[in-house]
Amino acid sequence: MVFKSSSKISQTLALGFALTLSQISCSDATEPYTSVKKDAASANSGKKPTKVEEPADDSEASKDAPSKDTKGSVPDKMQTPGEADEVLEPSPAPNPVPAPVPTPDKPAVLPCSGETAECHPHRFIVVDEPKRKMGYVNLDDPSKDWDLNLPNGGRDIQLIGKGKVMVGTLDGNGGYYEVDIVTGKITKSVMNFGGVMSVQRLKNGNTLIMGGGLAGGRGTVVIEVKEDRSIVKKFEFPNASGGRLIRRTKAGTFLIGSSQGGSPDNDIMLEYTAEGKELLRLDAKGVSAHMGLRLPNGDTVVANGHGAAVLIYDKTKKLKVTLGGKDQPGKDPVHFNYGGQFQVLNNGHFVLTNWQGHGTDSGASGRQLVEYDANGVQVWSWKQDAQRFSSIHGVLVLDNLDTNVLYDDTNGALAPAE
Repeated sequence: MVFKSSSKISQTLALGFALTLSQISCSDATEPYTSVKKDAASANSGKKPTKVEEPADDSEASKDAPSKDTKGSVPDKMQTPGEADEVLEPSPAPNPVPAPVPTPDKPAVLPCSGETAECHPHRFIVVDEPKRKMGYVNLDDPSKDWDLNLPNGGRDIQLIGKGKVMVGTLDGNGGYYEVDIVTGKITKSVMNFGGVMSVQRLKNGNTLIMGGGLAGGRGTVVIEVKEDRSIVKKFEFPNASGGRLIRRTKAGTFLIGSSQGGSPDNDIMLEYTAEGKELLRLDAKGVSAHMGLRLPNGDTVVANGHGAAVLIYDKTKKLKVTLGGKDQPGKDPVHFNYGGQFQVLNNGHFVLTNWQGHGTDSGASGRQLVEYDANGVQVWSWKQDAQRFSSIHGVLVLDNLDTNVLYDDTNGALAPAE
C-alpha cells in the first residue's frame, strides 16, 4: 500500500512539474507579443488594439515590433503564435507628401470698368501690313507669342470660336484663313474670291466677304457664302469704292468707307440698306475712311485713315469726340499717323491701330496700339518690338473674350454673335 501511494505521489509530482515547465515555456515564447499588446492597449485607453504602435522606450517589445518604414512601404502583418484568428494590423505608412493642387491660370485681365493696369490689353493679335504677317502678343507670357506669314497681306480679323480667328487676305487671289490661336497654324483656307478687303463670320455659319467688284458686281460688293463657297446673297454698292473694312449694324445695314479721289463720294463714311439705299453720309475729315461702327446709343464711330483719328458722331451727325489726331496730347508720344482698325472694349474704351506707313522698317516709329476712354483721353499705349513689327493696321484684343465663342461688333463692342 505504501508502494502504491508513493507511486501515485511520484506521478502527481511529475505531472505538476511538467505543467510548470509548460507554463514557463509558453510565457517565454509569448512575452514579446504580450508586451506589445500591453503597450498598444495602454495607448488606446484599454481598447483592443488593431494596429501595432511604436513603443515609447527601448523595451523588449521594440526589438520585435515592426520598424517604421520611412520610405512609405507597408510592413508585413503580424500574427499571434498559435492564434491565427487574432491578427495585428501593420503600422500605418507615413502619409505621402500631397501633390501640389494645380492652380488655374489667372485670366490675363479681369473684367473691369476702371483704368487700372489690369484693364488694358494684355493679349492681342495684330496684322502687320508691310511685313505681310499677323502675330500673337501675350504681354504676360511672351513665350506664347507667334507670327504667321501672309504672303499677299491681311487686313480684317475676327474671333470665330473653337479657339480660332479668321483673317481676310489677298493670298490665293483673295479669301480668308482660319488660324489656331494657340499654335498660330492655318487650319483652313478659302480662296479665289478676288480683291477681298473685309470678312465676317455669321452665326448661321456663312461668311460675308467684302471687296471691290467681287462676283462681277459694281463698286463695293458684299457676298454671303456657304462653307462650300456657293453664294447665298449678293449686295452691290456702286457709289462706294476704295474703302477698307465694312461693318454690319444691328439693324442689318452696312457702314462702308469710300475714298474715290476727286468724286463727290470722296473720303466719307456711308450707311446703306441691304437693298442699296443710302441712309447716312458722314464727312470723314481725312483720306481713306477706314472703318465705321454703330454704338448702342446710336452714335457712329469712324476711323478716318490718313486723317489720323477716330471720330464719334451723334445721331444728328454732330462730331462729339475725337480720339487721337496728330496734334492731340497724351501721356505717351504716339506719333499718330493713321486711323485704322479699332476695337471697342467692354469698359467702353477704344483701342486704335496706328499704322506708320508701307515700309518694312517703320517698327521704331510711334506707338502702334493706343487706348482712349470714351472722352478721348489717352489711357494706355503699346510700344511694338521694332524688329518684329513694322506697321500695324489690324487688331483683335482677346482679353475677357471666350475664344470658343463666335464674336462680332455689330453692336459696337465685341459680343457673342446674335
